[in-house]
Amino acid sequence: MANSQAICTSFKVELLNGMHAFGTSVTRGSTTADSFKAALFLSSGSLGAGTTAYSSTNEVSGTGYTAGAWVLGRRVASQASPILAFLAGWGILRGLALIPIVNGLSWLAATVVGLGAIVVAIHRARRGEAVADAAAAPPPPPAAPPPPATTPA
Repeated sequence: MANSQAICTSFKVELLNGMHAFGTSVTRGSTTADSFKAALFLSSGSLGAGTTAYSSTNEVSGTGYTAGAWVLGRRVASQASPILAFLAGWGILRGLALIPIVNGLSWLAATVVGLGAIVVAIHRARRGEAVADAAAAPPPPPAAPPPPATTPA
């Protein structure tokens, strides 16, 4: 069975019964917010509205895709923080994943670019080079030239 896009039925029931706290509240006698997590799964997984427990089986993972999302986000939002840049890149990649043929191509491109970025970063780190960041301070201006020599008259 292929994945179906759905919110777990049990979550919807618990949500309507006030079991989940999106912020700090005293609805359940506790003032701590719940943590909500999401995962990306392959189409070969068998997940749907009846799924009630997390399983890492058929979960998509990989450092290349994550690094590719960050690289894309830095291109789009170069002045943003690294976390916001990653979220921007990830959002773009998730949007592209909705297009049938483009989803596989965007995943491949993001993975290749991300792995390439990791290889370059490791290479530069081993050589002791500083990694340039868009948010880094610009280099100081060059020193002024010395004044011309004066000759006595």
